[in-house]
Amino acid sequence: MMEAHQESAAAGTAHEAGAALAEAIRQAAETIVVTDTVGCLTYVNPAFEQITGYRAEEAIGRHVRFLKSGQHPEAFYRAMWRTLGAGETWRGHFVNRRKNGILYEEEASISPVRNADGCIQGYVAVKRDVSEQMELERRLARAQKMTAIGQLAGGIAHDFNNVLQAMVGNLQLLQSHTPRATDQPLLDELMASARRARDLVRQLLIFAQRQPSPPVPTDLSQILDNLRSLLARTIEDPVQLVFPNRTNDCWAAVDAGEVEQALVHLAVNARDAMPVGGTISFTCDRIEMQADALAAVSEPLDMQPGPYCALTVRDTGLGIAPDIRDRIFEPFFTTKPMSKGNGMGLPLVHGIARRHHGGLHVASAPGAGTAVTLYFPVCAAAAPTAPRPPATDPQPSETTVLLVEDEELVRRIAARLLRHQGYTVHEAACGEQALEMLAALPAVDVLVSDVVMPGISGAELAVQVRKLYPHMALLLLSGYPRNHLEQQGLSLGEIPLLAKPLRIEDVDQAIRAQLAVRP
Repeated sequence: MMEAHQESAAAGTAHEAGAALAEAIRQAAETIVVTDTVGCLTYVNPAFEQITGYRAEEAIGRHVRFLKSGQHPEAFYRAMWRTLGAGETWRGHFVNRRKNGILYEEEASISPVRNADGCIQGYVAVKRDVSEQMELERRLARAQKMTAIGQLAGGIAHDFNNVLQAMVGNLQLLQSHTPRATDQPLLDELMASARRARDLVRQLLIFAQRQPSPPVPTDLSQILDNLRSLLARTIEDPVQLVFPNRTNDCWAAVDAGEVEQALVHLAVNARDAMPVGGTISFTCDRIEMQADALAAVSEPLDMQPGPYCALTVRDTGLGIAPDIRDRIFEPFFTTKPMSKGNGMGLPLVHGIARRHHGGLHVASAPGAGTAVTLYFPVCAAAAPTAPRPPATDPQPSETTVLLVEDEELVRRIAARLLRHQGYTVHEAACGEQALEMLAALPAVDVLVSDVVMPGISGAELAVQVRKLYPHMALLLLSGYPRNHLEQQGLSLGEIPLLAKPLRIEDVDQAIRAQLAVRP
């Protein structure tokens, strides 16, 4: 009697344990499936239904191959089944396809299930959906690669600016000497090429987050309005442009020039994706981005939940092939012939979105067109400002300039340009020499100095000069923008900074403006 009671209690305990195990499997967040020896499903838990989109009755009895994504070669599956057939546990990474066609990724552990005789009677798989984790890892890797390439691009751009300065300066001098009629077209072509090189350098600097011009409150709807005529000249038939009817303002703190540049690049890309014609439409909307909506943005960058202005450029073109989707933001990657593209358009757009603490979303499918959306955080509208009174216009012939530049070629050409404008120019190769010359010269009206120099930097020199000669006008020059210089500990204060390569008109105008407002 006692033995019968013990057997009954043991059976009850086993039943309870089995029921608890079944309930644990049913409630597990991981997918748990059981198959027979040939791979047909005999059990799936609710997590499988939630992740794949297939109900249990749709899946049980089917071979697991119905989940295949086509992302793995057949050798991958042969190796897995070889391991399982040998009675060993297989661990690995799957890319499978949900019922709605969307791919997902999962880490899996598949083990043989043996009967009392030790023979394999099926397999049990425990799988964890890692799609979101893998996407985050890909975004991080892409961001790290973009940062590294950006640092390299910024360094190259800075050095190239000095080379361009020599080209642009000499070309300006040649053009000012009234060349022969037969030479003028050649000089014009050279100057146009130099300008294209300068624009490419600026694109590199934007991509590297080293381009100046602080963001200011701007109506993005107005930017679209301003671009109508330019894009109409750039994008010709058979491509049609569709702009929205302006119904409301959409204010964001941006560099308007950069946003215009991004929109033009996107429009040109859209045009090139429609060789036989189509439609490019532009929209500007104010939207509220919640955390779940941010998760769906392909390049959220620094975006946080909140209100955004969304600028979208949509085309009806060829779309983007899946195999190049992850490469479209790489600098110099392009599917166009070398004569038609340099691969800097989309990296430039990416850099602009990142610099403005916004985001970027690309929606595309082969044959179904592409929509690129730029997101910018909403800001308050700008307050109207009163116009400034015109400044006095000092004459160059009455002005003495001390030019400080450690690159001899750049210094020589800049001095030549200033003298050509009528200024009296003294040259110094470093900050220390500049201070010695200031002490010896009878009068200097303007100090024009490069910022990055060995020894005393241009920023440090300006601080000392302001203390010693408070009435002297100051102007700084650099191939690096203000934000990069200040990140390196070079405080420029309110001193104006001109970006190399310099145009003599810009330097002349800046000197006149500084002379007009000097203490």
